[in-house]
Amino acid sequence: MPRSRSRFLAVGAATGAALFLAACGSGAVPAADVAQTIREQLASDFGDPIDEIPDVTCPGDLPAEIDASMRCTLSDPDGDWTFEVTVISLDGNNVRYNIAIVDAPS
Repeated sequence: MPRSRSRFLAVGAATGAALFLAACGSGAVPAADVAQTIREQLASDFGDPIDEIPDVTCPGDLPAEIDASMRCTLSDPDGDWTFEVTVISLDGNNVRYNIAIVDAPS
C-alpha cells in the first residue's frame, strides 16, 4: 500500500482510468465487485500485491445507469481516502466506470 501520502496522490490520475465490469442481472454492479476493482487498480498503479492494498468499503451496489455514482472509502494509517465511482457507459451487461480520488487525509 502507499508508503506516503504524496505517492498515493501521485497515482491519483492513473487510478482515474475507466474500468469495465460485468453487471449482474439486477442492473447493478455489486458493491463488493466495485471495491475489488478499486483495490486491483491501486495494486496495478503501485505495482504492489493485492494483499498489500487495504480493504475498500462501498455503501451499496452501483446502478448500471449512465452518470450513476457512489463514494467508496479506503482506510489507510494516514486516514480515510474517498473514491468517487461514476458510470460513464453501458454496453450490454458491461458497465464502464471511472474512479477518482475525491478526498484524502491532510
